[in-house]
Amino acid sequence: HKGQGLGHQFLKHIERAPVFIHLVDPFGPKPFRHFLAINRELKMWRRELIERPQLVAITKMDLVDEEMQPLVDELRA
Repeated sequence: HKGQGLGHQFLKHIERAPVFIHLVDPFGPKPFRHFLAINRELKMWRRELIERPQLVAITKMDLVDEEMQPLVDELRA
């Protein structure tokens, strides 16, 4: 929302999306925290964006084991 990174260009682009699909890499650093950060940015840009439907897809599920279950549970909540 502050124009850093892809910033305004990205946020203006996704304003047209009726649904957001988050691809979450369970092996990346702090995947749930990154998911929350993206939603926080959406909310700070335009509050109504956070009210759109969202789907979460965890990538590399063939490699996920029971150690990843807490992440899956957090994302389901």
